[in-house]
Amino acid sequence: MVELVVLGPVQLALPASWERASEASLVAPRRSFADLPTLSELRGFQPNVYIQLSALTGPARLDDLVETAAIARRGALPQLRMLDQRERTVAGAPAVEHVFTFEAPPTAVPVQQAQVLFLTGATACTLTFTSLPGFFEEDRRQFDDLLDSVQLREEAAR
Repeated sequence: MVELVVLGPVQLALPASWERASEASLVAPRRSFADLPTLSELRGFQPNVYIQLSALTGPARLDDLVETAAIARRGALPQLRMLDQRERTVAGAPAVEHVFTFEAPPTAVPVQQAQVLFLTGATACTLTFTSLPGFFEEDRRQFDDLLDSVQLREEAAR
């Protein structure tokens, strides 16, 4: 049986031996910052949300997912500074949220992120929101609205 993958207006057939590791990036309107020369080539910065869905190979616990993510962050971003960690829910599922800041390579622009991790069925879900520290709280309201809109479906992992 061929599995069809739908991403917006695109539909494709997943090869039989492949598994879906869904990822999506969502962006807010671009902001212009004349006082940030490192961003001048980009003509501003767009707050964004990166969504990653990973198939689990066996039983998993939320604590294991959180620890794996923390190890990966420490390895990739040694200058990362954790600002907050809290429990929350996403569509009724237990979740953990981390808020941290770091300088984004290669331009060393300071950014702030909120990363929410949760499990649903056989899928590990990670939603990462990125903004500039001076606008984080303002922009974050839209991320919270996005989290509030999440609905979990039985086949969401496929």
